[in-house]
Amino acid sequence: MRSFFILLLSLAVMVPVKAEAELKVDFIDIGQGDSILIETPNKEHILIDGGPPDKGKMLLHFLEKRNVEKLDTMIATHPDFDHIGGLIDVIDTLPVEKIMEIDIPHFTKTYLSYKSKRLMKRIPVSNPRMNQAIKLDDGISLTFLNTVEKTRSMNENSIAILLSYGAIDFLLTADITRQEEQRLLKNHQIEAEILKVAHHGSKTSTSYQFLEKVNPSVAVISYEVNNPFGHPVASTITNLIKSGSTVYSTAKVGTITVQTDGKTFNVTYPGKDKVIYNKPS
Repeated sequence: MRSFFILLLSLAVMVPVKAEAELKVDFIDIGQGDSILIETPNKEHILIDGGPPDKGKMLLHFLEKRNVEKLDTMIATHPDFDHIGGLIDVIDTLPVEKIMEIDIPHFTKTYLSYKSKRLMKRIPVSNPRMNQAIKLDDGISLTFLNTVEKTRSMNENSIAILLSYGAIDFLLTADITRQEEQRLLKNHQIEAEILKVAHHGSKTSTSYQFLEKVNPSVAVISYEVNNPFGHPVASTITNLIKSGSTVYSTAKVGTITVQTDGKTFNVTYPGKDKVIYNKPS
């Protein structure tokens, strides 16, 4: 009998403790543009934007390194070339189950190439509605926070997204302006631990009032060193620091990866060990 209990005890010690499933979000170093890869615990892949056209091959190389063989969803936040350009090569190379994009006419060469490619591949396309929520894995959702108004600028119409897993939220703001930030605050009660800073840190976005409400612990800016637009501007960096956010930029550290189990999250980038953050009380 004693040996039986010893055997049970040894088996109990050998049984591994199941770790909490992790959501991974890559803010890809794509130059002067935006591209975000979401990987759910069940290996569903969502790609939001693709950077400029000349970064398409770089983006494909990154997706290959991440073992992405198909995209479950592609989201084009708006038709600017530094957001949709790299998607052309991705559509041409990888299976894409569906695309979500704003319904607004645009007639640039890059947009027409993008549209032609997705039509040729016969990829289903839909236009997100305000407050439309998509359930990904268990406990993970993606919610569209705004909608298109024909009188607004392209940047104002760009899609703002809230990605949520348990107690951890990511606010992904594309190129929205301060005016759209105010509309978001009016229509939603938003707090997020991780903020993708709008419009590459431009002066058109990231008001201090907006940051006070969102209260991010971490802010990520995607831009290229010595870009011709002067991104990010000093006032945006000042607002972020004043708000208490830790600021990371793709231009300085490369691709920034945030992983979360829905309770805490950590940030890594090339050559850097995990920086672990607990949800503020």
